[in-house]
Amino acid sequence: MSTPNTTRIHAAALTIWLLGLPGMADTSLLDLPSATMQVNWSDIKALIEQAQRPKAESQEKEEPPPIEWTVSSARYDAVAESNASIRVKAQFEIMVWKPGGWVQVPVVGGFVAPVSAALDGQETVLIRDEDGALALLLGESGPHILDMEFFVACKSEAGRVSFSFTCAPTAVTTMSLAIPVRDAQVRAPSAANVGEQRSEDGFIADLAFLSTETIEVSWALPSVLGRLKQDAPQPQPPLLTSMVSTLATVTEHNAHCESHVHFDVLRGETKSFRLLHSPEASILSVEGQGAVWRREDVDGQAAIVVQVNHDVSDGYDLDVRYESPINREAATVTLPRLYTPRDVRQTGFTGITALGAVEIEPGSEIAGAHRIDASELPVSVRSLALNPLLLAYKHTEADYLLALDIHRLEDVPVRAIAVDEVNLTTVVSEEGLAVTKAVFQVRNSIKQFLPVDLPEGAEVWGAEVNGKPVKPARDTGGEALLLPLLKSIETNRQLGAFPVSVVYTQQLEALEERLARIELKGPAVGVLADRVVWEVFLPESRRLYDSGGDLGPVEGSRLTVARLMRDSRSMQNETLYALREGIARFYVQDINNPAGALVGRDSRYTGPPLTAVAASKPNFAVAGVLPIHFDLPTEGVSQRFRTTFVAQGEAVALSLATYDARLLRVGLMALALAGLMAGAVVGRMVCRNIPTSGWAMVVSAGLAVSGVIASLYLRAGYPLWAYAGLGLALGFGGMALRQWRTRPTPDAPSHAESPQAGADGGPQQ
Repeated sequence: MSTPNTTRIHAAALTIWLLGLPGMADTSLLDLPSATMQVNWSDIKALIEQAQRPKAESQEKEEPPPIEWTVSSARYDAVAESNASIRVKAQFEIMVWKPGGWVQVPVVGGFVAPVSAALDGQETVLIRDEDGALALLLGESGPHILDMEFFVACKSEAGRVSFSFTCAPTAVTTMSLAIPVRDAQVRAPSAANVGEQRSEDGFIADLAFLSTETIEVSWALPSVLGRLKQDAPQPQPPLLTSMVSTLATVTEHNAHCESHVHFDVLRGETKSFRLLHSPEASILSVEGQGAVWRREDVDGQAAIVVQVNHDVSDGYDLDVRYESPINREAATVTLPRLYTPRDVRQTGFTGITALGAVEIEPGSEIAGAHRIDASELPVSVRSLALNPLLLAYKHTEADYLLALDIHRLEDVPVRAIAVDEVNLTTVVSEEGLAVTKAVFQVRNSIKQFLPVDLPEGAEVWGAEVNGKPVKPARDTGGEALLLPLLKSIETNRQLGAFPVSVVYTQQLEALEERLARIELKGPAVGVLADRVVWEVFLPESRRLYDSGGDLGPVEGSRLTVARLMRDSRSMQNETLYALREGIARFYVQDINNPAGALVGRDSRYTGPPLTAVAASKPNFAVAGVLPIHFDLPTEGVSQRFRTTFVAQGEAVALSLATYDARLLRVGLMALALAGLMAGAVVGRMVCRNIPTSGWAMVVSAGLAVSGVIASLYLRAGYPLWAYAGLGLALGFGGMALRQWRTRPTPDAPSHAESPQAGADGGPQQ
C-alpha cells in the first residue's frame, strides 16, 4: 500500500515523463523510493497546456549560392613605355557570395610581373594557384575592390608590336592603351569596339572587350617616307638581289601588268627599296608588309620609292600593279617594264596573255630576254593567269625590251539570250477548252523582253517571271507578246537560268464524237529553244490511240500495241469534273459570270429568269495591272511529248487522236466473254484427253496459272489481258467442273454386269 508521499512522487514523475522534458524521459520511478515532491495542480496544468501547444516551426535552412564568387568588372590602364614592355594598372570589382569560409579568386595569368596589389585600399598578398595564375584569397563575403599594377612583355616583329595575358572572364572588360606613336594602328581580335584619340604626344586606344579569358592587343608602327639622299653615304650598304615575276595581259586598249617582286637581303639590313619603271606606265598600286610608297625621279628615271616600318635583313615581297595605253592604230606594242637599279642583281620572268578580240605574236624588237616554255614560269605568275599563257620570257638584264605584234579582230554577234527548255502543260476539258501554261527557262544578259507569239484566238490569263507576277505587253507593229526579263545571276562566270511563264486559253471543238482529234499549237518564241517538253492532260472520258505533229512521245508513253492494250490511268484519282466546274465560272453563261455568254453554252442556272446584260466583251480581264497567280489543275490522263532545237519564231504543233473511253469498257466485256468461251473449249478438250486419276492435278494447275497471269496483268495496268485471262480461267474451270460431275464412277458396276437373281431369290450360279 502506497503512502501519500509516494503517490505525489509517482504523479509528478508521470507528469514530467508525459511532458517529455529533456533528460527526464528515461527517469525510473524506482530510483527515488524516499523522495518527496509536491507540485500544485495549477503548475501541472500549466505544464500540460504548454506541452499541448504546437511547436514553432524551425526556420528554413538557407540554400547556398550557386557560385562562391564573381569578378563583375575589370578596368586596365596600359601605357607602352617601350616596344619591349607595357605597364598596366588594373582594377577589379569582386563579389564574394559564399557566406563563410575562404575563397580563391584568380585575377591575371602567371606570365605578368606584379608590382603592387591593394584590397579595399589596404596592401594585400597574391598567391599562385595550381595553373600558375595570380590569385587572391578572400575570407569575407560582400563586394571588394582589388587594385593591381604589373608589367607585360611585348613582342616586336615585322613592324608590329603585340602583347597578351590571360585574365578572369568578366561581364565588363575595358582597357585604355596609350602608345607614344601618333600614327599607330591598333588591332584587338577579341575587342568589340576600338576608339581612337590622337594627339601630338601619341595615340590612345579605348578598347571594349567581349567576355574573354585572354587580352590580346597589337599595333603597327608607321612608316616614315623621307626623300632619299643620293649623296648620303651608307654606313653598311646592303647587298640585295631581286626576282620580278610579271603577268602581262594585252587587251584592245591597254597592257595591264601584275608583278610580284621578291627581294633577298644578302648582307646588312634596309628599310627602303627602289623600283624603276617605264615612263609611260601608270602605277596603280604597291602593296607590302608595313609599306608606304611614292613616285620619284632618280637620275632622270621614273622610280617607285618604298619605305617599310621595320628593318629587313632576310627577305621582302612587293606586289605592284601598273598599265600602259595602247595606240589603236599601232601594229606593234611594247610592254611596260618594271626593274631594279643596277646595284641590285635581278632575275625576271614575264608571262603574256590576251583578253578580248586581239591576237598577239612575238615582235621583231626583243632584247635582253629569251623565250621559254610557259611551264617554266614561276607559280606566282601561272596562278594569276585566268586565260592561256601565249608567250613566256626570261630576262636577266635591266634594259630588256619586249615587243609584240598585235592583230585586232572583229567581234562576232553571239546569243545574248538563251532558252534552255520550254515546258508546256495543257489541260483539255470535254467542252473543248484548253488551258496551257508555258514555262521558259531563260538565261539573259542584256535583253529586256522575251517575244512570244501565242496561237490564234488565245487569251492571256497571266504571266510570271521568276515566280513573281509581271505585266505582259504587245509590240506596236505586231501581235507578239512581250514578257519583261531579269538579268541572270552570274556564278563562276556562268549565267544562271530563271523561269518565265505565261498562262493562256484556247477554245477547241467539243469532244463529243466517239473518235475525235485534238489539234494543239504551241507558242512561238523569238529565241532558239534547245528543248521542248509538252504534257497534255486529256479528260477521263477520252483515251489516246495515235499522235502526230512536231513532237514525239516520251519514253514510257510511246504509242505501241502494248500501250493501246494498257489502260491509261489518271495521275490523280479525281476526275476532270472539278476542273470543268472551275473553268465554267469564267466561260459558261451563269449568274456568277455573265461574260460566259461568248461561248454560247446552256446556262447552269435553273432559277427565275434573269435580266440579260448586254456585253460584247468579257470584263474580267483588265489591262495595265499585275495578273493574279494561277495554279493550273493538272488532272486527267497524262500524255508526254518532246523535241529538240526549235527554230526562232517557229511554233510546234501536236495532233492527238482520241476515242471514247466507253469503247474500252465494251472491249473489256467482249474480251472477257471470248476468254470465257475459249476457256470452256480448252477445259473440255483437256479433261476428255487425260486419265481420270490425273485430271484434278491438270485442272488445278491450269486454274492457278490462269489466275496468276490475270492478277499480274491487272496489277501491271493491262486490264484487257487481265480480263481475258480471268475469262479463260473461269471458262476452263467451269467446263472442268462439268466434266467432273458427269464422269463415270469406277466403283459402281454397270447394269449389264450386275448379278441376276435366281428363282429362289438367290444369285444365279
